[in-house]
Amino acid sequence: MYSPVFDEIYYRMKSQAKSTLLAIIIPSCIAILLFYIGAYFHPDFFSLLNGLPGVIILSCSVIVVTKLLFYTKLERSEIHKFRSLILGIVFFLIGETLYFYQQYFLQIDIPYPSVADVPYLLANLIFSYFLISCVFSLLNRKSVNPLPIILVSPVAIFPIYLILSSAYDLAINESTELEFIVNALYYIFDGLMLITALIIILNLKKYDPFIFHWIFITLGLILLVIGDVGYTYFSIISESLIEEYEWLWSIIYAIGYLFLGIGIYWFDRIKNTLEVKKINVFLEKDEMDRLKNSSKNELVADSGTEFSDHIIGYENFVDKLEDYLEWSKEIKILFYDKYWLGNEEVILILEKIQQRAVVAEIQVNILLPSSEIIFKSLVSYIENRNILVSFFDRAFSSNSLVFIFEEKYVAIMDRKPASEFVNNDAAVYALITNKDTTVWSHIDTFEKIRALEKAVNM
Repeated sequence: MYSPVFDEIYYRMKSQAKSTLLAIIIPSCIAILLFYIGAYFHPDFFSLLNGLPGVIILSCSVIVVTKLLFYTKLERSEIHKFRSLILGIVFFLIGETLYFYQQYFLQIDIPYPSVADVPYLLANLIFSYFLISCVFSLLNRKSVNPLPIILVSPVAIFPIYLILSSAYDLAINESTELEFIVNALYYIFDGLMLITALIIILNLKKYDPFIFHWIFITLGLILLVIGDVGYTYFSIISESLIEEYEWLWSIIYAIGYLFLGIGIYWFDRIKNTLEVKKINVFLEKDEMDRLKNSSKNELVADSGTEFSDHIIGYENFVDKLEDYLEWSKEIKILFYDKYWLGNEEVILILEKIQQRAVVAEIQVNILLPSSEIIFKSLVSYIENRNILVSFFDRAFSSNSLVFIFEEKYVAIMDRKPASEFVNNDAAVYALITNKDTTVWSHIDTFEKIRALEKAVNM
């Protein structure tokens, strides 16, 4: 069940996806195809420029990466997730630049194997690690359908066949030991990339704009694997064959690089659309406002309005909260701090929610910091179809626990800053409000965090 806030964000992203498709992807693919059609019909002019589109596309991708790192600003959890992807793109750019330099400036028709294969292979190794870690992340989150794993397992036979074919070529003295080693490394890394990329893409929801970039990243890597296999296999057959069809594999490489760049660009668009920079600003101000009023234990209401703020003591708050739990059919819970999972009252509240979800038609969305211990403690919740548990890996400027009921009421529990005079466990204050601006601000923040985590973790 999605809220109007999520629907608004979703359709905004979907609209931007269509404009991105029309403004960037289609024109770029057409330009790549026209360039290589020209290369095919005018080999005397284009034959030594096959690597140029790849250099241009990867350079643009590195510019987008630089913007993400220094302007949009990836957070620590995002850097941890995407650093392999970013490093792999940089190594691809180095490899493609060296290949282009050897082909165009040194006039080497087919620079393979060459010094350019060192950064190429490093990129493939890094991307293999990246995709494997993504699959393990999906497994840890119990988000992997076992059927795709079964379906793609036979693909492992393909790189083994290619390695044996390359070994046979070495045995009959049609290639050197260096060529065999380089080919074998490509096939090993390509096999790992292909299997893991297929598992990921078969587990993605294809029409979700928040994983649009994952689709392009995995498709891009699959295309690069196809390019590697075709290029190296043609080189095994004969040097004249790879010279004649190098343009074909260059098209696949260029589109693969383009898809990788689009993936990075789209994540940048998600970060900007969700206004991630403003979340902590809102949380700091919101918590400060509550802290100022925490000494009150009264009902505060504006005359002539329908909203009221109940700034009440902790014990009274829990009693009031249970009333909302009894009649609400849609509940969102956001743990900014895992401290609350050890709070006895909160544990009881979660147990009551779970019991009610068994017998009643309610929808509960729980969002909390990622932790293996936390995950294990919530296994029973995850098994309930009425309870959706999601995790986030980033730190926010808040230690609050937020309940949202029916998108009409917000209940917030806070901890006062600890001091020598105040016991930290007892320093809890709370707020329940139906003030529209407060309620919708917290709904907006909840949905943005959930959407951003989906973008990072699929």
